Amino acid sequence: MALRSRDEADALPARMADEVVVLNGEGSGAFLDAAAMVGAVVRAGCAAVHPGHGLLAENAGFAQSCTGAGLTWVGPRPVVLRTLGDKTARSGCGP
Repeated sequence: MALRSRDEADALPARMADEVVVLNGEGSGAFLDAAAMVGAVVRAGCAAVHPGHGLLAENAGFAQSCTGAGLTWVGPRPVVLRTLGDKTARSGCGP
């Protein structure tokens, strides 16, 4: 199953997917509504989310929303994303 915006009918993931859910909005803006995306995935009966790259793929809040909805997040755990996104957090590496 793939998600796409209203103006991405010809996008490769949409053409290759067995099922496509069209999000409200056009362009990248359609993918910024994490709640709408999680809701669409849950309604479609999916068990896991692979975020691809960019936009919400490195968003700890989105990852947490997915796991909180009972979905398997195929990517770094939310705590890892939070730590990587916080450039002042202690990484535990080095002296």
